[in-house]
Amino acid sequence: MNNSDYDHIPVPIERDSSIILAKADKKIESIIEMIKKRKKGNIIAQNIFNFTLGRLLSITKEPIMRSMRKYAQEKEDSKLTYPQLVHLSDQSIKFNEEKCNGCGICEKVCPVSNIKMENGKPFWMHNCEMCFACDEWCPQKAIHHWGKLEGKDYHHPSIKVTDIIEQRLFYERKSIEQ
Repeated sequence: MNNSDYDHIPVPIERDSSIILAKADKKIESIIEMIKKRKKGNIIAQNIFNFTLGRLLSITKEPIMRSMRKYAQEKEDSKLTYPQLVHLSDQSIKFNEEKCNGCGICEKVCPVSNIKMENGKPFWMHNCEMCFACDEWCPQKAIHHWGKLEGKDYHHPSIKVTDIIEQRLFYERKSIEQ
């Protein structure tokens, strides 16, 4: 999930994308090396990680659920699960009709076909995965997802919108073939 709203989490979170990408590249290299060597990770480290993550989840679960109910525009006592609330979070996406030129890029980059164009305007189908692709790639900046900081880019600098569209088309063709 690409959510930049980390203020409710009681631990420091890195926000500089160049640092995040550099750390990710190092981690990817170490994973590649482990795969090449067919080596499993350190069990003790995995157990510590799982224990720590479990504690963090118990601390942050209710504030996160409260936020998700708000973004999904559900009542505070809603019994919907986190994944159900995520799908409904597109109800809080801000869309500026005056900026939209009807290009349809948002529909083309959505990996879950959550956006349909009608009369040259996007409509969200409430199956959002909060990937920010519609917001990120809108050339007119007519879409703003509630979880994305204004003026921040969330895609890798070497990725282009055509790459995203081609990848989606590839997976759509592959799923049809199966």
